[in-house]
Amino acid sequence: MSFDHHVVNVCKAAFYHTRALRRIQKFIVIADSKNIAAAVVGSRLDYCNSLLYGVSGANLNKLQRVQNFLARIVLSSDIRSNGKLNLADLHWLPVRARIHYKIALLTFKLITH
Repeated sequence: MSFDHHVVNVCKAAFYHTRALRRIQKFIVIADSKNIAAAVVGSRLDYCNSLLYGVSGANLNKLQRVQNFLARIVLSSDIRSNGKLNLADLHWLPVRARIHYKIALLTFKLITH
């Protein structure tokens, strides 16, 4: 199972909502933009992401491009800005680290509860 179809659908939905956020960006403050981005697009990236452990690098790169694009929109930064620095400014984990974090969290909850 490669999850290609799932990743493509997540990217389509996330890009749609990110473009909608870009349209209203000038009417809201950056704190609200961060909250909207985390709630709408971030939740799409996190949905069932523990199943993506071990998926191909190409699929992870697609998801990472979505997250980098979202970070550029939220921060209103240049297209040539560094994606890792944008994520660090927003205190967001990259996609691969989000997957590992979720698996670690599920394992911790399983052991302790």
